Parts: sequence; structure tokens; C-alpha cells
Amino acid sequence: MNKIKSLLTITLFAVLLFFNGCDKTDDNPVSPGSGSNTGNQSGQPVPTILNTNGTLVAISFGYTMPGVPVSVDIVMGYAQLGLPGGADAGTVTVNSNNLSKSTQGSFTYYNSFSSTNPTSLQNVLFDGSSTHNWSVSGGGGIPSFTASIVPPKDFSITKPAAGSTITKSGGLEIQWSTAGSSTSDSIMIVAATGSGTPYISSILSNSGSHTISASSLGSMSGETVLQVVKFRYTLKSADGKNYAVIAEIVKTVNIKLQ
Repeated sequence: MNKIKSLLTITLFAVLLFFNGCDKTDDNPVSPGSGSNTGNQSGQPVPTILNTNGTLVAISFGYTMPGVPVSVDIVMGYAQLGLPGGADAGTVTVNSNNLSKSTQGSFTYYNSFSSTNPTSLQNVLFDGSSTHNWSVSGGGGIPSFTASIVPPKDFSITKPAAGSTITKSGGLEIQWSTAGSSTSDSIMIVAATGSGTPYISSILSNSGSHTISASSLGSMSGETVLQVVKFRYTLKSADGKNYAVIAEIVKTVNIKLQ
């Protein structure tokens, strides 16, 4: 199986931060290290599979709309095909939802979500049993192909509580629900503030808990975004190249480190 690295993208205090990982074994991603940035424009943490020619990812995440005091769940689709530049691969759909195509110079990507049009994809579920069916019409050197994946089941962060203040000298204990989990599920954890070096975990098993040590929290302090990401992936081979198909759930809580 192809090696994996993690490319984590976090929108925090209007700053888009990119992180890249290195490989650990043939089957598992590890904590980020050196590597080239493949230009993830989804605004969410996305695991990037090494030695592939593109990524198709459906993401369930929480989004706070202006004037609405609570977060709402959004499902978005994102695709980048023809790495590392990004090609115009024609029409890209997931469960018959068309993804909008955007071009920046010679870079092309597909994204169903924007802050000016925060709509959620229809019939793209995260229940551990439904299927995400992708279709690429082809173009720009990308073949026509279809691919599918069964997504992970929804979960929740149970610790820390949103809005809580954590004394970082004692570390940061994180817990999440594991009901309905599968051995196919992997976990990534990210903590970031407006200053200091963000914390990005290695790829973890879905054990339900992880503690960030005080030393790993480093210089981070103040308002902090904590994200727990549960994901699955598979590879689709087309015309001799592999394409990563990913389904992930991003859960976020805002806390304060002191």
C-alpha cells in the first residue's frame, strides 16, 4: 500500500497554515515533517496520500454562521486532481452533487463550500455504513473514473469542554466517543493558536483518548482551536495512477490555554 503523509490546513484567525508530514510505514501516516505543499484549499485538515495523482475527500465539519450562536454541521466535497499542480478534470461529483471548479493561475481544484454560500451536500452521510460515490468525467490528463468509500461514523469530543480554560503545565487531555468505530478509522489531532507553533499529532488509532504533553504545547497560549479528525481512505487505480478517496469528520472545540 502507498505511504501516507498528513497535510493539515487550519483556518485560524484568518491565517491559513499548511503542514506536511513524512511517512512511518507503508500503511500509516505520522506527524508532519518536511515535504512539499500540495496546495490544499479546503480550509480543513485533510490527510494527503503519498505517491498518488489526486485526492477526492468528503468532509463533515462544524461551521458557525454569522449571527447564529451555535455551530451547524456542514458536509463538503473537495477534490484536487493532477498533483502537484491541479488539473481541470471535467465534472467531479459525489453522490450526484456537483463540486464547483476554481482556477488560480494554472492551479485547478474543486470545492462545494464557501463562506458566501455555506450549503451542505445532500445525501452524503457519515453513519459508518452509507457509501460516498465519486465520479470524475476526465480531462487535463485525468482519466474518467468512479470510486467509492464507506465513511466513518459521527462522533463527539467529550473532553475538554468547549470554552474551558486549561492550565497547560498539566498537559491537555483529549477524549472522544468511539461508539460504532471501526479498525478502518484513524485519528489526527491539531491544536493551534494565533501565535506559537501549532501541535499536530502523529496519526493515532481510534482509542478514544490522547494527551498532549506540556512540552508539546510549547509556546501556545490564549484562545486555542482544538480539532479531532476521524478519517478513512482507499485508493482508486485509473490509467496506471492512484487516486486517494477520503472520508473524514472534523470536530472542533475552542478552549483557552494558560
